[in-house]
Amino acid sequence: MVLQTKNITALAEHLNMLEAAAREAAFWSSCPDIWFSFIELQFAAKNIKVDLTKCYHAITALHKSVAEQISAFICNTPTTTDMYRALKADLISIYGLTQTDKDSRLLAIFGLGDHKLSALLHYLNSLTSVQDRTQPFIDYYS
Repeated sequence: MVLQTKNITALAEHLNMLEAAAREAAFWSSCPDIWFSFIELQFAAKNIKVDLTKCYHAITALHKSVAEQISAFICNTPTTTDMYRALKADLISIYGLTQTDKDSRLLAIFGLGDHKLSALLHYLNSLTSVQDRTQPFIDYYS
């Protein structure tokens, strides 16, 4: 009887995990890089480590219009070890801000307005990469 209870409990946990896995957040076309960070946290929480599984989860979270944009990738890409990374790169290149767009937004900032300094700092950080933030400022002008 104890063995059966353990099996039922394990089955229930497995079903809950599958249900949670099916509820990935829909793709955020306005900020794909943040969306990928978000679902990567979900992958870590769910212990999803296989590249192909990550790719399938991400594809199922796409809206129809987004899937149509990358239909060649979805229909023609052979299953490789870097499918998730390729999907991520494709979606960010289509929907993400280019470096020129980010630079233009940085140059268009005029004062704080009615925002706090910390809000401005967070906004500035959102427009720069980690590499940009770690590179000394003087390197840009030398």
